[in-house]
Amino acid sequence: MDIFRQDLCIARFNFSGRAFVQKNDLEIRHRRVGNKKIPYVGHSKELMEHRENLTMVLFEQYQDQGFNEPIDYLIRVQFKFYVEKKSEPDLDNLPAIVLDAMQGIGKRGHKEYIVLKDDKLVRAESSEKIVLGDSRYYGAPRTELMVFKYF
Repeated sequence: MDIFRQDLCIARFNFSGRAFVQKNDLEIRHRRVGNKKIPYVGHSKELMEHRENLTMVLFEQYQDQGFNEPIDYLIRVQFKFYVEKKSEPDLDNLPAIVLDAMQGIGKRGHKEYIVLKDDKLVRAESSEKIVLGDSRYYGAPRTELMVFKYF
């Protein structure tokens, strides 16, 4: 049985632009916890801006499909990344930023624009990188995502 049958899809997302990889920029930053400064490795401003924009696009598309509450049940996800170069980015790094963006934007302990309550609800994933020149590549660089209820 095909676990990603199209008729079982509950939500679809499509956003244009090149795929971003969520990697640390190797800059050590500090955050205050009480009187202590705790070091951590953070993401670049460009990546954080892209993730916030992606969160807004996902949330808007989610609402356009008639959903008002975040997904809080087990799901399967299917990604299709349309990229221009086969060498970059690595396929295994592509879904992370999308799944994090689906969890909303955090502001002082409060999250907004939530599509997915927690990425731990993803029980199965399929990712495909379709490169410019491939017979299945059409249009511009983009990411397509389909969400299925997990049975």
